[in-house]
Amino acid sequence: MKTIPNRQAEIDKIMREHMGVGLKEPNCKNLTDAPAIRTVASNGDTYAKLLAAAERYVANAEPKITGDRDNGAFRLAGHILAFVNENGETLHHEDALRLMRDWNARNPEPLTDTEIVDKVNSAGRNGTPREAKIVGNDMRGTSRRSASSDVPKMADAPDDTPPVEVVAFGTLRQQNPKLNPPVIEGLLRRGETCNIIASPKVGKSWLAYDLALSIITGQWWLTEFQCHAGPVLLIDNELHPPTIAHRIPKVAEAKHIEATEYADKLDVLSLRGLGVSIASLQPYIGRIEAGHYSAIIADAWYRFIPPGMNENSNADVMSLYNQLDHYAAQTRAAWVVIHHSSKGNQGEKSVTDVGAGAGAQSRAADSHLVLRPHEEPGCIVLEAAVRSFAPVDPVGLRWEFPTWQRAHDLDTQALKGRKSQSEEKQDKRDAEGLDAITKALQTGPLTARAIRNHTGLSRDRAERLIGKLYADGQLIANDVEVRGNKTREYQLSQHDEKGVVGESSTTYPTT
Repeated sequence: MKTIPNRQAEIDKIMREHMGVGLKEPNCKNLTDAPAIRTVASNGDTYAKLLAAAERYVANAEPKITGDRDNGAFRLAGHILAFVNENGETLHHEDALRLMRDWNARNPEPLTDTEIVDKVNSAGRNGTPREAKIVGNDMRGTSRRSASSDVPKMADAPDDTPPVEVVAFGTLRQQNPKLNPPVIEGLLRRGETCNIIASPKVGKSWLAYDLALSIITGQWWLTEFQCHAGPVLLIDNELHPPTIAHRIPKVAEAKHIEATEYADKLDVLSLRGLGVSIASLQPYIGRIEAGHYSAIIADAWYRFIPPGMNENSNADVMSLYNQLDHYAAQTRAAWVVIHHSSKGNQGEKSVTDVGAGAGAQSRAADSHLVLRPHEEPGCIVLEAAVRSFAPVDPVGLRWEFPTWQRAHDLDTQALKGRKSQSEEKQDKRDAEGLDAITKALQTGPLTARAIRNHTGLSRDRAERLIGKLYADGQLIANDVEVRGNKTREYQLSQHDEKGVVGESSTTYPTT
């Protein structure tokens, strides 16, 4: 029989090398309030102090009841595996497992030991970056599989003092005499965040390459927005490296940009398949010199959402954008995230309502750019809601592979799915008519003729609107006799205890 070698020591070593860094040790009992990544204070911490900090954290962790044990165990394992000291040391696998077992023993209905082991192993795999290369600055080509001395450290790790303090407005004004410098005139500044949102497969990534090259060379983006020249970092977790290497030169060629103009100014961090979330990006971000990059583009946002977080939760989305704001301040770069729109017709939505997930995403970002289909095939309309610039006029774009080109001939109001002015006018008249019918029926059941007498609607219009209300379940139709003639009478719907609209066969007395 073949003997399977014990690789646990090697696995433990790799896991220790792959842990992240971040905020200081938390002081909270509610795991949902705890930061996703944390670091123990500096000043010569030893592994013993690191372990003691993790033990205190686990001792404060609340037990979980059935229904939340699995997620609670996974979150707790991820939290304690993310403790790290300034020497790059992280918890040993056996220590993390012991702490998880101690916590599990306090649960009213503990998980099995096999489940606890699985949670620790899963948190180690999914909660930290693996085998990813750091590309950009002096870190180009170094690997996360290198020695522990290569573990990145957070620049200016926070101490125990409050991060901000109250200042007089006069002092604030003196400290901030002007706005942050723009990276894209009219759209985005250093230290700000931006969403670019469109339907899947509409060409968002191609547009992002166009933007990156425009910033690097200081060109006008889409002939509409002046860019200020500076290096760009592309963090891509969706495409294979060969695909990226194939696409970008095509965009550069279409923009008449030579390879020598961008080869050393565009850095790429390829993370496809590595499970790196926005929270576990810190080991990479912490190694970037503040101010080096003008812009950092993260493509695609949905793959940066950590496991267990809900993109439809405003609280979860807000915490992700808080992390993004931290990175923007840390790098002093403009951050651009590429995201997809929600399902359905986008033409009738406001700009800030476009985007899959909770509405906090548009409110949190400093610029919210959306690309919506135009009624003309192969065309889109770019619209933006911006925070630190004047309002932006819509921009029509036409697809000419591999770039979107400014289309001055497009009517930017003619979005696909958006109603025409005459249709909107008809909808308004119908709404007024429906309201008039509803008010008339509040006095009691009426025939179609009586409804016309009360509302002044024409016969055709009244019948159409009555039919709509009936089809929508807002009216009940009753067959009655009036002066010996059979006719149909309508009344507002009455719901029974089950909430089902019924149909009456009552014969009303003639009057």
